[in-house]
Amino acid sequence: RKDIMQKQVKKIMKENGLVLIRSKKHLVWEHLDSGKKITTSKTSSDSNGLFGVKRNIRQLQRQLAIQKI
Repeated sequence: RKDIMQKQVKKIMKENGLVLIRSKKHLVWEHLDSGKKITTSKTSSDSNGLFGVKRNIRQLQRQLAIQKI
């Protein structure tokens, strides 16, 4: 279950231009174009973990859209 979730997180991050820069207690992802960072848990405790990752990406996309204006 956790392996499947980790694979999904990696796929979503890659699709949105984020690369893994650090992996200790948390995973730290950096957006290639803007340099902004997103932190995710290494192991999510429930099924809402993936939803939280998607929410963080939406927030990042909104920030980037505002900066372009």
